[in-house]
Amino acid sequence: MAGSHLTADPLPMQPRALPARSFSLQQILSHHERWLRARDYCGYDPHDGLNSPLLAALTGRSRVLGMAALQVVKRAPVNLRPLLGIRPEHNAKGMGLFLSAYARLSLATGKPQYRERATWFAHWLEKNAIAGYAGAAWGYEFSWANRHFYAPRFTPNVVTTAFVGQALLEFHALTGERRWLQLAQSACEFIAGSLNRIAAGSSFAFSYTPLDRFCIHNANMLAAALLARVGALMEDAAYADLAERSMRYSLARQQADGSWLYGEEWYNRWIDSFHTGYSLLALQQFLRARPDNPGRAALQRGCAFYRRQFFTGDGRVRYYPNKDYPLDSHAFAHALIALQELGDEIPDAAELVEKVVPHALALFWSPEGYFYYRRNRFLVDKRPFMRWVQAWMFLALARLC
Repeated sequence: MAGSHLTADPLPMQPRALPARSFSLQQILSHHERWLRARDYCGYDPHDGLNSPLLAALTGRSRVLGMAALQVVKRAPVNLRPLLGIRPEHNAKGMGLFLSAYARLSLATGKPQYRERATWFAHWLEKNAIAGYAGAAWGYEFSWANRHFYAPRFTPNVVTTAFVGQALLEFHALTGERRWLQLAQSACEFIAGSLNRIAAGSSFAFSYTPLDRFCIHNANMLAAALLARVGALMEDAAYADLAERSMRYSLARQQADGSWLYGEEWYNRWIDSFHTGYSLLALQQFLRARPDNPGRAALQRGCAFYRRQFFTGDGRVRYYPNKDYPLDSHAFAHALIALQELGDEIPDAAELVEKVVPHALALFWSPEGYFYYRRNRFLVDKRPFMRWVQAWMFLALARLC
């Protein structure tokens, strides 16, 4: 993986010849799975720069220096990670996405190898839950710094924990084994007991980690969705109440155009496609568990904004509203998932999927068996990030197949 991963590759005015015309999606999924298994699902991450012993020593726990170091590694035209001593690792969020994909493949096909793989991921997540908090939690395998705070390696966060919790619920539905529901319940205990709460009257938002006191809307909504689902499955009124109050906080802050800002602080007042998708699917999951909640109109407004702002006429997925670049494979992958789930709210969702799929393959699929990271107007970044790209694309393909 060392060496340059940026190449000059201007995008054609019309889509290129599409791999799907030569290979079925099932064949692409199988090729991709072989690539993943050959690497044991380990990989680099766009934000793993502080896993470098050198950069960790130079930056200490400085938030500002840490942000700078992360950006240097993330944006470098060559992959600096091998030179800096950064090793490919498992990422808990990625492992949760793989668990979800294999659980769905097992349920759809009945093939024992898919159930065996799902079981392996479930046990990995159980074994690698972060101890020392009110319940089971998961975080990133790297230290990270942002405008809010510095988070040491393996600081648990609500986004990773919520995605893992949702995957565990899917695996519980597949197997019927109560231990996986109980592990998802333990994740709810982490959310309820270890995260801070940003109060606003009778509502509140959950913090991103136990270290901060900031609202990130998609994170708060993901927490509410998991609490609502587990609360409904276990008939737990306390979880249901926390879900209602935390979701109400974000619903009250939906913008007039149907969007949600990433966060409430001045430097977080931006919008992108996949975080919008996270919020919409979380709200949908919440409403399925709490059908008496009046949030349906907010979901409809949000879906209208999502459809209007993040898709071109020919089916490319925008990262930012009304901006054609960058083209990011994470955004494409999550769009395929969101469109499948939001068909009741987006009338042409099925037609859009048929348009997005060939673009995703033409723009990002490598004949080597993985997906590229990102394209700008004239350059393509081919770094095969595991969590950001491969896990999301594998889940999208699994659902399509």
